[in-house]
Amino acid sequence: MKVGDLVKHKAFNDLYGVVTNADYTEGFEGLLACCRVEVLWTYDPGYGRHTPHHPDRLEVVRESR
Repeated sequence: MKVGDLVKHKAFNDLYGVVTNADYTEGFEGLLACCRVEVLWTYDPGYGRHTPHHPDRLEVVRESR
């Protein structure tokens, strides 16, 4: 996942957003692992319109160029 990707939240129907920040940390054997992704949502689902999420809760719909 990278900045500009269009993502969908797996727990909500029709909740789409754009990734605005992706924090990467060095994980197992020096590989980069994404641990927090900030998303600007198309609407406020109740926990904030611009919020951080774990990448496992998100699905990439379209990658940025």
